[in-house]
Amino acid sequence: EDPKEPYVEGIYAETLERLDKLGALALDRHNWDDEMLKYVLEEMCLESGVKLLLHSFAFRVSKDGRYVTSVEIANKSGAMSVSGRVFIDGTGDGDLISLAGARWQGGREADGATQPMSLTFRLGGVDCAKVPKYSPTHYILSLYWAEPRDMPDDVAAIHKEYLAAQKRGEITNPRGELLWWHHFRPGVIHFNTTRIQHLDATKAEDRTKAEIEGKRQVVETLRFLKRFSGFENAYLIKMSNEVGVRETRRIVGEYTLTEEDVLGGRKFEDGVARGHGPVDIHDPTQSTSTMIYCPDYTSYDIPYRCLLPRDLDNVLVASRCISATHEAFGSVRMVPQIFAIGEAAGTAAALACKQGVPCKRLDVGLLRSILREQGASVWEEGMPG
Repeated sequence: EDPKEPYVEGIYAETLERLDKLGALALDRHNWDDEMLKYVLEEMCLESGVKLLLHSFAFRVSKDGRYVTSVEIANKSGAMSVSGRVFIDGTGDGDLISLAGARWQGGREADGATQPMSLTFRLGGVDCAKVPKYSPTHYILSLYWAEPRDMPDDVAAIHKEYLAAQKRGEITNPRGELLWWHHFRPGVIHFNTTRIQHLDATKAEDRTKAEIEGKRQVVETLRFLKRFSGFENAYLIKMSNEVGVRETRRIVGEYTLTEEDVLGGRKFEDGVARGHGPVDIHDPTQSTSTMIYCPDYTSYDIPYRCLLPRDLDNVLVASRCISATHEAFGSVRMVPQIFAIGEAAGTAAALACKQGVPCKRLDVGLLRSILREQGASVWEEGMPG
C-alpha cells in the first residue's frame, strides 16, 4: 500500500511527470520505462546547466586538511583534475569518501557482510494473461515464504517447482523465491530474482564475477520458466546495464540513522528528506529476506547530518551511502529516498558555495525553506505522516 500522503516530491515528482508526458509511466506511478528514464534524466541535467562527462571515474583525491581540493578522474580522454569548493559523492559506493580517507562502515555489524547483488532482467513474448500476478500483499509475503504456502494456487505451482528444481541442482540461484512484476508494456514481465552473494562490490574482481554470475542465473531462470504456461515463447529482452548493488560503504556521518528512527517515524529539526517504506534486507548469506513496515505507513526524516562525513568539511553525500546502520539502510536505499537525498545534497552544495561557508556551518533552516520552495517534501509541524 501507499502512504497516506506523498513523502517524496520535488525532482522525483518532476521526473515522474516528464515520464508521464512521454507515455512512459504506468497508471500506478510505480512502474516506468527505464529506457525513457535515461533520456529524461539527461535532459533535466542539460536544462539545468550541468556539464556532463560520461564514462568517467574518480581514482585520486587531493586534500588540504579536512577539505578536498580536487578529484582526479579518468576516461577516454585520459586523466584530468577537477577542482571545486564543494564536492558531492554520488557514487553510491562512497568512492570519493574512501579516496579522501574518511571513515566508513560496511555491511551488518556482526560480520560486515553486505546485502547480495542482483541482475534484473526483462522477458518479452509472454502471454501475460496466463501468468499469475502478485498482488502487493503477495509480493510482501513472498519475502517470508520458506516454502509456497498460503499463495494463490497459480503462484504456488511455479514456486513449488522452483524449490524442487533447487533441490535437484537445476536451479543454483540461492534465492528462496521468484519475484516478478507485470510490466505496463504488453507481453513483458520484469524480474528481480537473481541473488549473488559473498562478493564485495567495491572490488573490480568481485564485481566482474557478479556480472558473470548474474547473467548465468538469468539464462538459468529463463530455461526454467519456459516449461510454464504463458512463458513458452518468452525471450530475453534485456538485462540491466550492470549488476545491481544494494550495499557497500556507508559513511560515518555527523548522525547515524537507526532502525528505531525509521520504524518510529522520527522527525528531526534538520530533516531535509523524508523516507517511507519497509526495512528491506536481503540476507547476505541465506536464501531469505526480511521486510518490516513502518506502523501506519508513517514517514521518517533523513537529517542533514547524515549527508555530512564526519572527517570532511566540504563534501556531501547524495546517494545510498549516507550515515545509517545496516538496518536503517534497508529502507534508505530505495529509489524515492535517494532522489530526495540527492536534491537535498545538491541544494546544500549550491547554498554553501553561494554563502562561502563549510557544509557543516550551513543554515539548515534556510536549506529546508529552499527545498520547500523547490517543491520538495520536507516535514514540518502540522503535516500528515
